[in-house]
Amino acid sequence: MSDQNGNHEVRPGRQRGRKPVSLTHATQGVLSTQDAVWQVVRGFEGEFAHRDVCRAAQAVMRTGVNDDTVRSYLRRLEKGGYLDSRDQKTSVSGRRLKGAATQRLYRLIKDTGIDTPRLTRDGQPVTQGQGQEAMWQTLRILGECTARELAQTANTGRVAVSVPDARHYLKNLYACGYLVMTERNNGSHSLARYRLLPSRNTGPKAPQVRRIKAVFDANTGETHVPRRHVTGEDE
Repeated sequence: MSDQNGNHEVRPGRQRGRKPVSLTHATQGVLSTQDAVWQVVRGFEGEFAHRDVCRAAQAVMRTGVNDDTVRSYLRRLEKGGYLDSRDQKTSVSGRRLKGAATQRLYRLIKDTGIDTPRLTRDGQPVTQGQGQEAMWQTLRILGECTARELAQTANTGRVAVSVPDARHYLKNLYACGYLVMTERNNGSHSLARYRLLPSRNTGPKAPQVRRIKAVFDANTGETHVPRRHVTGEDE
């Protein structure tokens, strides 16, 4: 882009080296706008503007992105301490912007890895779904467990997981084909035992049990509905 004098304007984030960033989920086509924004923000070296993020996120998602959604998430990242920003009265080429116009430039100051920060409007971590995240990671480590074993291992000072929570999660994963039952319960004081199928260990993001009794897997972008009826004897 050139200014009125014919000088080429170099936009923030353009014509600069980019750090290598894993875009595995992008190739699977399952990125949300926030996922795409976080991935491209991690790739910028130095300062970048909102429009640079929009352009790069569109390239990642291979579709249009909503400007307001991008701007809102950048604001959440800033409030959460992930980004720093400053306003300047001139464009990168040095041309003074008209009137009271300013250009906001962002800079990444806290890179926490490939997992997208889920933040509220005031920049605080979203707690919803953390229990399922903890149970999924625990299940991937244990491989086989009962609801009690899953709850005891996944329950930390940061995340509270109860036995009923674990039973509900295991039941739904089992119904959608993620688990096999290796032992049925043998009475009111026993619990069924489940094993995670290697072929359904799809990745680090926890398959989320929805209220409609379906399981959404962000690793593959697929939604699974129960293939088998789960009775009380299976719990």
